[in-house]
Amino acid sequence: GTTLVAERGELGELAEELSTIDAGQHGAFEYEQWAARALGSVFSSSLGPPQLQQNIDDGRKRVDIVFRNSAESGFFHELRSRIGIHCPFVLCECKNNTEDLGNRELDQLTSRFGRERGRFGFLICRHKNNAEVLSKLCDDAIIRNSDYVMILDDSDMIRLLALRASGNGEGID
Repeated sequence: GTTLVAERGELGELAEELSTIDAGQHGAFEYEQWAARALGSVFSSSLGPPQLQQNIDDGRKRVDIVFRNSAESGFFHELRSRIGIHCPFVLCECKNNTEDLGNRELDQLTSRFGRERGRFGFLICRHKNNAEVLSKLCDDAIIRNSDYVMILDDSDMIRLLALRASGNGEGID
């Protein structure tokens, strides 16, 4: 009913808002806030509310966005129960970069993983021009430390928002 129509409108507004955020350092905090709202909307039935700028390791490190994994079904539940990936939390690092991502950005995220936080996270970025290289870096992280990173760029985020707006939870999973 009315709630679903309102939610679809909000998701559409989120998708449109992305195009107003400048890539680069100047728009980094705005992009991070946007990503938290977008992921929070897409995964609201599986993850707790986003917590931004979470200090870890006694304040020596910080994670852009942290979600508590509260999934009882779907993708995040399957990560734990069927695949065996330890993920009580889902960690997210946002890169509003104009240049391609590499080892440094992936290592930053995986260095935040651990026994208490888990071993799964999202690296959110503007584009994946070097998708093949990024895929190999993610494979290396799995082999090296059993760390699992899913890289989502702007087009992936827009697609997730559209799936959520259409009520396609299976497509999101």
